Amino acid sequence: APIALSPQPAATAVSSTPPSGAQSLQPVVEDGASAALRVAPKPSPPQPMQRETCAFALFPVAATRSDIGEIFERFTARVDAKIAKSMETWASLQEALEDEGIGAPEWFWLMRRDGQDPAATLPSPESADGLAVFRLKRMSTTFGQLLHISVVDSAWVEDALEAVKARMFAWLPIKSIRATIWYNNATGEMQLNKDFEACFKKARFRWFQLCNSKGVRGQVMNCNRAEPPDDPVTPPELYDPVTPPE
Repeated sequence: APIALSPQPAATAVSSTPPSGAQSLQPVVEDGASAALRVAPKPSPPQPMQRETCAFALFPVAATRSDIGEIFERFTARVDAKIAKSMETWASLQEALEDEGIGAPEWFWLMRRDGQDPAATLPSPESADGLAVFRLKRMSTTFGQLLHISVVDSAWVEDALEAVKARMFAWLPIKSIRATIWYNNATGEMQLNKDFEACFKKARFRWFQLCNSKGVRGQVMNCNRAEPPDDPVTPPELYDPVTPPE
């Protein structure tokens, strides 16, 4: 069965965020052969911050596992390489797609409001203003991992970060959000995109640690959840029903 990156009635979902009062998508194994997702009830999380307060509205990406790579490439071809190469590579995003549990990545198109209804235009790689990919990450603490964020106009990065932060803090039971800005050679030599880093700092992200992956250095940035009304109230804790917490 195809894998969909947004709620589709007849498709298998990689990840989705249900509206308040709706049902969650939870993984089960059928006939011991392939993993699928079925709908199961769960408590409704608090309503997220009013999206109208953000410059961008978020819409789930509708795609299958076989074509999401092409969709990603078509969109990022419109993005400044200094931004696109600062986030996770397609290989890393593809690897993250293997997780179909509570930590599955969520893909969203970003559409600017600009005084208009962002839903008036159907998001696509050619019409979307931005793209964000994030997931719930559980290690010694539970945090949200922002794997990718990009916009077609570099002047919109700060607004995009604020909109994605609002979404993540409203729907994920996390204490912080982390993102890795990777050194890249978009300008001809390996260096950190300082302008991109500055946008994260303006969005309350702070240096957390340095990391290395396959010989490439990355700078992990962390944004702690603030008290309301600066950030939404923490939603209820969720867990993967296949492997509930001890």
